[in-house]
Amino acid sequence: MTSILEIANSLLKRGTVRRAAKHISYAQSFIYDTVKGEWIYFFALNDQVKVGYTSNLLTRIKSFRLHTGGMGKFILLVNGARFDEAQIHEDLSQYHITGEWFSLTNQVYSYMEAISNDQCNQS
Repeated sequence: MTSILEIANSLLKRGTVRRAAKHISYAQSFIYDTVKGEWIYFFALNDQVKVGYTSNLLTRIKSFRLHTGGMGKFILLVNGARFDEAQIHEDLSQYHITGEWFSLTNQVYSYMEAISNDQCNQS
């Protein structure tokens, strides 16, 4: 089964969201239904990670594709609200670079793994 993370990264690399959706084995409507909701994303580019919030994941994917030329990738997507994003920023403050960007260290990877495990345990 394709995960939301795989879908997001596939859409990030393709020319358009609509055309990319046709290349994924799941129906386009499933993809759009799956990405609805509030998301906290961890987007890696080089040795940095952007931790952000979006209520429109498809628009965020388009934005990253436009601004990074398809470089980088989503390394974690979890359901969450703005206050969750703020808490993550506070927790990772010692790795802060600028804005929503943080150094992608082993400690940050471990933090993401813990978040991912927590989300899996809540499901």
